[in-house]
Amino acid sequence: LASGVNRNVDRRNIHVGVGITTAALYGTTAAFAIFAPKPENFEDTGKTKIHRVLAWVHGPLMILTPILGGIADSQLNNNQKVHGIAKLHGAAAGVLLASYMASMAVMSFNF
Repeated sequence: LASGVNRNVDRRNIHVGVGITTAALYGTTAAFAIFAPKPENFEDTGKTKIHRVLAWVHGPLMILTPILGGIADSQLNNNQKVHGIAKLHGAAAGVLLASYMASMAVMSFNF
């Protein structure tokens, strides 16, 4: 039983590490996009407009998902089942991934 518990803790630690790395890389690229100078007379149209709309979905979720994960981790560390709003961590991560991938696909491929 103890080895199974240790394995779950190891997996959670890896999950947390990957999540922190992802958030840091996302934050860096978001900062580049937010603080880069905009060309004069530039207007969002077509693919760029869709990309920016999707950013309003995955941006807040990139903030919310780790918070929900932290709450879930705290509950698990206190030998509780994940409950309450923390149960939405997986769903938030799924919507985050889908909207982020769609945002990248819109800019990468001609539809």
